[in-house]
Amino acid sequence: MNTGKPQSAPRRDKGDRPPCPGCGSTDVKANGRTRGGVQRWRCKNTNCDVNTFTGNPPGAPRSEGEVSPAAIRMRRYRKNKSSLKTGHRNEHVAKICPSKKQQSEELEMGVTFTHGCWDGRCTDFNDWRRAIASAASYPPLDEMDGFNNKPMQMAMLQNPDITLGELADITPSSGNSWEPYRGNPLTLLLTASDSAGRFEPEECGAIALALSELSMDGQPAWIQQTTKQFITGFEKAHEMEEEVTYS
Repeated sequence: MNTGKPQSAPRRDKGDRPPCPGCGSTDVKANGRTRGGVQRWRCKNTNCDVNTFTGNPPGAPRSEGEVSPAAIRMRRYRKNKSSLKTGHRNEHVAKICPSKKQQSEELEMGVTFTHGCWDGRCTDFNDWRRAIASAASYPPLDEMDGFNNKPMQMAMLQNPDITLGELADITPSSGNSWEPYRGNPLTLLLTASDSAGRFEPEECGAIALALSELSMDGQPAWIQQTTKQFITGFEKAHEMEEEVTYS
């Protein structure tokens, strides 16, 4: 009988719901759709690392707009502290869904220094600077002025689908002052932009000397190797009286 009222969509049987790719639980609920129109699900298991997911199996092609860059970055950030200890970055993303690891790497911006100092991702460069700050007895780098982005982190936790434009509108909190550390050449390196800049020859010599005096024992192998690369590159630039530039 046609009553003139719009017909509601048939309810999906729980047996038709895809299992969570993180924990395998089928106790999931519908959570809207992606920009590409694909059904999104939310896992009810509070101990699961997966927040939301679609029914596509790991490694399957994703439609446009299905994977949120902010969600990928947030999942990587949750294990960021442990990555410095293990040296295996994004390992947890690979366990959840290998294709997301590939997409996160494609979304990452890179930075290249002259004189062979560094050529890699900005996030890895900043992780190395965190290790340097710790070895040099600085406060945690994320608590320093210019690095304190807790409001942005909270926004991504509350809304994994937040856009880059919305993140750009968030004002970072002020952190600890750099004034007590202005006399240390490493401050020049730690406060430099992570996208583009330059170091004068005299600064390169001072930074190389300060880095060589640090004890990197116990740090992951890639942190130690990166430190040696920066020392060699800065020393070379100082001897040749050339600037180290990066972009």
